[in-house]
Amino acid sequence: MNNRSGSSRSSGSFLDRIEWLATFSGSLMMRVLGPCLVVGLYLLVGLQVYAYFTVITPLLKNRIGTGFGLIWIVVGLSLVYNIVFNHFMAVMLKPGGPKDTVMIEKMRQEQKNRAYRKDIDLTEKSKDERFEGLSKNVKGLLRYRSKTVAQLEEFWPKKCEPCGMVKPARSHHCSICQRCVYLMDHHCPWINNCVGMENQRYFLLFVFYLMVGCMYMMVTICSLWHHHSFKSNKSMMNFIMILDAILCVVMAGFTGWNWMLAFNGKTTIEFWTVFEKDKKKAELSFENSYDNIYRVFGTYKLLRVLSPSTRNVPFTGLEWSFWFKDSGYDANGYEFPNQPATAR
Repeated sequence: MNNRSGSSRSSGSFLDRIEWLATFSGSLMMRVLGPCLVVGLYLLVGLQVYAYFTVITPLLKNRIGTGFGLIWIVVGLSLVYNIVFNHFMAVMLKPGGPKDTVMIEKMRQEQKNRAYRKDIDLTEKSKDERFEGLSKNVKGLLRYRSKTVAQLEEFWPKKCEPCGMVKPARSHHCSICQRCVYLMDHHCPWINNCVGMENQRYFLLFVFYLMVGCMYMMVTICSLWHHHSFKSNKSMMNFIMILDAILCVVMAGFTGWNWMLAFNGKTTIEFWTVFEKDKKKAELSFENSYDNIYRVFGTYKLLRVLSPSTRNVPFTGLEWSFWFKDSGYDANGYEFPNQPATAR
């Protein structure tokens, strides 16, 4: 009996080591792969820009005229700028997490300001254009915007063992970045970063403009395909055409998937999470797509959504935890027995 027990413990320990080794190896590979893919992406973009200005641009005047040719070039440059800008921001900007929030609160204290964020005036008299036209649901969540991590620790039971601190609702620990991330969607090696609350809008715009940019290059190349200049650059132009065709198909599906999740107010992790059927689960997303897009971009206006911007997101990442508490949900988002949840 004891031998079997000892054997079982040894087997369990061995499997734990194998699992740890597999996780560590995967994380290490992603850390090495990430910077390589980021550099590789800029090299491919550089190749496309080089081909555009050395082969394509000189032919546009003869093909479509000076006026329309200049407009076409401006469109191309705008696409390149949006691809590079949004990718750079997605790479450099932290996705946001409890550690970042604590650091910001400490900085406020060092500057002799309040540790708490300023309350938002959401009354009809408020003239803050950032919060104009907000729905009732959004306002219901924004009232928790001034809450701090210290206040959350007073009642929140969930802790992250690797981080050693509180783990708010809708946050997940990334084994590659070694930190908890607010509204974590996934870890993307192409940006060598997690996609989370703070940088999701840049990631969404990056994949969108990359898809549109590939379509743009394919149309441009096809319209000039039979010109003699293409024959002397046939290998390069064929490579770019095949690459853009593959990327266009892949990015169409990937862009559609990520924007669909954004419109529905969910992350990839939340979409695939299986919940207990016999328990009522808190509705994490807003009732309409406009509010879900506002959560990501901080604006309702389509032009501002698609334009490059450095505006702050409207939420801090802690709001859902406080909303759970006040609405009768536990830390896992399940409704407490005999305690109906209030509307947000």
